[in-house]
Amino acid sequence: MNNSLPTIIIGLTGGIGSGKSTAESFCNNKGIITADSDKWVHEILKKNKTVIHEITNYFIHFHGINPALNSGELDRKLIASIAFKNKKTIKFLEQLIHPIVKQKSVEWIIKQRDNNVPMAVIIVPLLLESNMSKIVDVVVVIASKEKIRKKRLKEHRGWTDEQILLRIENQFSEKERIKQADYIVENNNSIEEFKNNFYSVLNTIEKTFN
Repeated sequence: MNNSLPTIIIGLTGGIGSGKSTAESFCNNKGIITADSDKWVHEILKKNKTVIHEITNYFIHFHGINPALNSGELDRKLIASIAFKNKKTIKFLEQLIHPIVKQKSVEWIIKQRDNNVPMAVIIVPLLLESNMSKIVDVVVVIASKEKIRKKRLKEHRGWTDEQILLRIENQFSEKERIKQADYIVENNNSIEEFKNNFYSVLNTIEKTFN
């Protein structure tokens, strides 16, 4: 890539279990800079005292449970087990955390542009749901059949059908994601085919923007 050209910011998303982390490793293998918004969320829940305080108070008041551990950090598993069964709680958490994640994303994007990085990929599971697609140049969706995603989540994370379905229900449908995508990467077969599909899309984006 020509470093004198503008930075291409790719927003990468997909349903849970679609292969976003694997795609990130593909980027790393090519030397493409990435950011994973999930890591920022974990950092916020671990270190942001204001967020920890607000979530703790909310769960005590509305659920009668203190989600704070003795260490002062939040019990993310406990929060998830309650939140995904309660739409009001999910909405509260999203309204609290999404603006912080968006701000971190904007700052990260500005940094990549300032550094004249040719291409950078930001991975955001709820990129479309949170309306963050507006801050990236192009939206890439990893498309994977639900039955395949369920199988991966059971094998790799040990989740039950209920845990998986509760999370799937909190995301856009595959049809809606595809509708809003600029590019689609299929991930229904081998990892090698997925890698080839992904690199092919990156090459197309590079040629289109440059």
